[in-house]
Amino acid sequence: MSCCEPLFKSRDDRTGLAHCDHHRSERQPEKAAHPILLCLAGDRRGPAGRGLFPGIVVWLCGITGIETPSNLIYLFGILILLLISFYQTALLSKQADRITRLTQVLSIEKFYREQKEADRTDEETTK
Repeated sequence: MSCCEPLFKSRDDRTGLAHCDHHRSERQPEKAAHPILLCLAGDRRGPAGRGLFPGIVVWLCGITGIETPSNLIYLFGILILLLISFYQTALLSKQADRITRLTQVLSIEKFYREQKEADRTDEETTK
């Protein structure tokens, strides 16, 4: 009787294969992170075998208390995206204010133009 008899089988969620508890430790390794992140973080599994600035990332990890360089890279990317979002929100707000001001100026000019035309027609009718 082998160790993978039907009585002892349990389904492995990731592969969909049935294995006994003995074979659970023989799972395939996890997928590697994105090669660019590995290269930036200085992981030896990266495409070049060394990072672009691994010393700086590792040093920043030591200062900030972050365990892995890839987490620092993800955090840095998220912060950059937040800064871009805030910048675009501020720019949109300024443009909305400018549109409001221009609309007000145009309506005032239109009001004065209509007033002048009304005054001219009144002068012409009184003559």
